[in-house]
Amino acid sequence: MSSFFRLLAAYRPWALSILALPALLAGCRHEVVVVPAYDNYFPVDVGTYRTYAVADSNWVKGALTVSNYQFRERVTEQFADAAGQPAYRLVRSKRPNSAAGWVDDSASVVQPMARAVVVTRNNIRTVALIYPAQPNKGWNDMAFSASPDTITSLTRFYGPNVAAPYTVPAAQGQPAVTYPTTVTTKTTLDGVSTM
Repeated sequence: MSSFFRLLAAYRPWALSILALPALLAGCRHEVVVVPAYDNYFPVDVGTYRTYAVADSNWVKGALTVSNYQFRERVTEQFADAAGQPAYRLVRSKRPNSAAGWVDDSASVVQPMARAVVVTRNNIRTVALIYPAQPNKGWNDMAFSASPDTITSLTRFYGPNVAAPYTVPAAQGQPAVTYPTTVTTKTTLDGVSTM
């Protein structure tokens, strides 16, 4: 018996693995998922802002109290974080109604990444969005917390209409505005859903 066959017999399991490797690799395939840019759903251009009308409902000792106010989030600057990644400063302002002046309330840091948008507010990092956006897809918005169940617990979900247009009706002398691509998210806390 030649030395090659004696060597092959001695290392038979390894030889079979090496011979099977090309067949295994031929069966593999690689799929590419096209991920939309984060600015489709979370624009962070310096100088832009968003204004929200808020109805804050609270149950206190069995009585419902509702507070109405507005808050605005302005993107005031872009900078590089400690790892050299782009980050944006977002200043939140609050006012009781549209006749009052804005008062700065807090600041946060927004970091758009390839697969998510991360927001740091009050030294707490949360996952605001994940990509690709898919109907009813969920994620843990507190994935960076010290919670013991940050991987399997799903606390935030996309709504059923991803990439749907949305029109803000005309109000207070402002014309209607249509956004061609929007998403709605829902947060669940202890079994209670909020939109």
